[in-house]
Amino acid sequence: MQTISITTKLIVFTWILLSSLTVALGQDITYENEEQKAKERRAIEKKMEKVPLDMESRNEIDDILNDDGSKKLNIPLELKASIVSRYIWRGHLLAGAPCIQPSLAYKAEKELFKFEIGAWASQAFIPNEGTQADTYLKFSYEPFSIAFYNRFFPNDSTKVTQGATNDYLNLFNSGYFKTAHIYELQIRYDGVKGFPLQGMAAYNFHGADNEKSVYVELSYPLTRNLLLYTGAGNGVYSYESNSSYSNRFAIVNMGLNYTHHIPITNKFSLPIFGTFAFNPNLEKPLIAFGIRIE
Repeated sequence: MQTISITTKLIVFTWILLSSLTVALGQDITYENEEQKAKERRAIEKKMEKVPLDMESRNEIDDILNDDGSKKLNIPLELKASIVSRYIWRGHLLAGAPCIQPSLAYKAEKELFKFEIGAWASQAFIPNEGTQADTYLKFSYEPFSIAFYNRFFPNDSTKVTQGATNDYLNLFNSGYFKTAHIYELQIRYDGVKGFPLQGMAAYNFHGADNEKSVYVELSYPLTRNLLLYTGAGNGVYSYESNSSYSNRFAIVNMGLNYTHHIPITNKFSLPIFGTFAFNPNLEKPLIAFGIRIE
């Protein structure tokens, strides 16, 4: 039986414990009397009279105050959902059918330092394809970030976990067919003004990936809406054939991402996006598009 070091168990257990914390409490700021409430609203309205505001800016007042003048509860939770025509990830097609991909994140920041903890999932509209559930913990100090991901691939979703147990609580096993979790350490550089080149490196340090695969990617924004990228990897990312993995590095992902916002109302616009990718290692083109609700 494969032994696992106490350090590895401690890292994984600590990560799972932190990942379960996805809700934070905020403090509702109230006022002691009606006079103070009215004073707060009059101050905001006075500013509106001095500065001509567009509809979106005027609506921000409703985001600050309740009807009675008290400040609204502010919990920095971010809920999003995307619908994609196909699920493409790092040069590989994980689902050939449309998928829904919801996410929930708690974010906090102070000056340049940022903290984020969240969950993300993908579920195809047909069974036995493209199922994935991730939790993550991320620390950022612009323009750098480091993140820990717990990626859960049930055995119906990817080759690397086929035959593995679907028990989510099977956290500490390592190796093919023994767990459906892959633990990833990821480091990012998001570029700076004047030189927006971005870079990312990811390392699978525990779980179902026996190869301890590495994936690296460089990207460059050609315009505000168009991103050019190239990625390379070994292990689960590169194939010697359709049935075996390779320890050699290969370019597995290159392409363009396009994003655009379609205005619907003065307060709401619909984000759409598209991806054209090519995996030179498999000689496969990959195209997908989607919409996002924020």
